[in-house]
Amino acid sequence: ASPLFWSQAIITEVYTLNTLFAGLLLLIAARLALPTEPRGEGSPRKMLVLFGLVLGLGLGNHLTLLAIAVPLALWVAASLGWSRVASVWPVLALVVGLSIYVYLPISASREPPVNWGNADTVGGIAWMLSGRVYQEHVFGVSSGAIGGRFRDWADLSFDQFNPIGIFFGLVGAASLRARQRRFLVASLASIAVVSVYSITFNTIDASVLAIPAFMVFSIWIGVGFYAVISSLSEWASQAKQTAQQAFLKLVTNRTVLALSIIGALAMPVSSVVLNHDDQNLRSDRRAFEYAKTVIDAVPDGSVVVSARETTAFSMWYMRYAEETDRDVAPIASPLLQFDWYWRNLNARFPDRFPADGPTDIALAVKRIVEHNDGRAGVYFTYLDVLLPGVDLEQITQLGPGPLYKARLRAAP
Repeated sequence: ASPLFWSQAIITEVYTLNTLFAGLLLLIAARLALPTEPRGEGSPRKMLVLFGLVLGLGLGNHLTLLAIAVPLALWVAASLGWSRVASVWPVLALVVGLSIYVYLPISASREPPVNWGNADTVGGIAWMLSGRVYQEHVFGVSSGAIGGRFRDWADLSFDQFNPIGIFFGLVGAASLRARQRRFLVASLASIAVVSVYSITFNTIDASVLAIPAFMVFSIWIGVGFYAVISSLSEWASQAKQTAQQAFLKLVTNRTVLALSIIGALAMPVSSVVLNHDDQNLRSDRRAFEYAKTVIDAVPDGSVVVSARETTAFSMWYMRYAEETDRDVAPIASPLLQFDWYWRNLNARFPDRFPADGPTDIALAVKRIVEHNDGRAGVYFTYLDVLLPGVDLEQITQLGPGPLYKARLRAAP
């Protein structure tokens, strides 16, 4: 019920699924490194195979899972030995999990409306697997901005757990240091790597990358809460022996039980109460209504240009899922720098997009406007005053912003 995790759990995104895989790997690793009962010779092998399979499937969702998996694998190896961890069966299970990537060329070959990267080609698969479109953001925060990003990350951490959660987490770290130092080192390494990656990833929504680190810290909170309750229970037991009174025994036992229940419920219940109104999207139809209004406002045969995910994705959904009978071409201008996107547009709308175009986004947009001059027209969901030779005229006001129609500037 922490606000960052909650915000991602109710939308179509990869980050909470990534956290599910991270949690599964933590559970499996704990069963391997901290067995709670005698196990047969085949038991570790089965769990290692399951670890490899879950890791492979998880990497098909988000590659940052490695920041959790590698320290956990080192922790398990310290307990079982590398000969078991890197044996043929876990590695084979990892390969089987990674085979989920075979779905990429299969799906891309079906000519989807937005064929991201043209993954039905070798070059397209390599482009997708390398994360080419995001590489410039990795460690892209300037040194002068690192301090501010770190402060934002600290504020974000307190927002997730509040001071009570932070306190129990630090107590948990101290308890792990005394009892399970290897796990403390592994989990601390995961938190550090994920946090540094999130802080230095140069996008406005980089905070969501920190969710697995917060999940690992929540385990520290659980350990800390257990340590505090155990200490209270021990104190109560000693008090019973000293007082030797039945009434005191009853009161102390019930007091510890009540404190345990209240403490266990305090953080999640308070998080639900404090965050519900902000996270409740039950009546939020702004994206749907905006995209529907834009589609209704432009004629068939036109092009609608968006520059932000909020408008581009909603326009794609409206055109290809809701208004399939409308002949409108919604495009995302930042993708015009990629050859695969040009080919995708040309294949789907050959009358509105030439076979290729310049990689400069402004020049690419200008070419689209020129190519469609005298036709249904090109419309923009944003104002771009730097387009060479193109003027944008506002034609209507739509929800979060106006809609503009492009006109070629007359030669002087």
